[in-house]
Amino acid sequence: MTISKKRYEAKKMTLKKFLIWFIPILFVIYAFAFFMPMSKSVCINYKGLAADSEGNLYLGEDEDIRVYDAQGNFLRSFSANTNRGYRFTIVNDHIIEFLSGDVLIMNLSGEVTMEYDDSELSRFEYSINPNKFTATDGTTYQMKSWFLRDRVYRTDTSSHSEVIYEMPLLSYIVKIDLVISIVSMIIVFPIIIITGIQKQIKRLRSTKNPAML
Repeated sequence: MTISKKRYEAKKMTLKKFLIWFIPILFVIYAFAFFMPMSKSVCINYKGLAADSEGNLYLGEDEDIRVYDAQGNFLRSFSANTNRGYRFTIVNDHIIEFLSGDVLIMNLSGEVTMEYDDSELSRFEYSINPNKFTATDGTTYQMKSWFLRDRVYRTDTSSHSEVIYEMPLLSYIVKIDLVISIVSMIIVFPIIIITGIQKQIKRLRSTKNPAML
């Protein structure tokens, strides 16, 4: 066996050991990243945001709409009345929520006061920006991502901007975990497939030429 072939075999063995060690860890990371959002204990994908006349922030978090005061302190939450996608906004301190084919009008406590079938209001749904809301006094609320960590910035009419909400640390960890898992799977799976193909090719060659064994 030549020196170059010995080096190749050594590298291949090192890669094999790395994959044996890395894949179980990757599986745990991947399972954690997917289990946590499914358990509804964290939110990594917000459905939208709005604000009422008192400056309270309303965030669509999975199946709930959560309410925070002007300083970002949690106040209450209520059901979004669906486990699917939705959009919502606030007009004259009334929540307008758009579901698939239905439009709900709610008070600020989340109680449904009116319900419409697919109507003229549905056209208004597509004008809603889920990441930006402008209040009647001109104050804007905008969600931006800072190193994948979502934050809500409030900007008043004098262009003064401040962060009033930041994605909780656990949610941020899960989001980073999910990104790492997906990137790792994209990198590792091709290596596993290529290694398997090379192994099969070597077996076929060995079968045709026993002298290679």
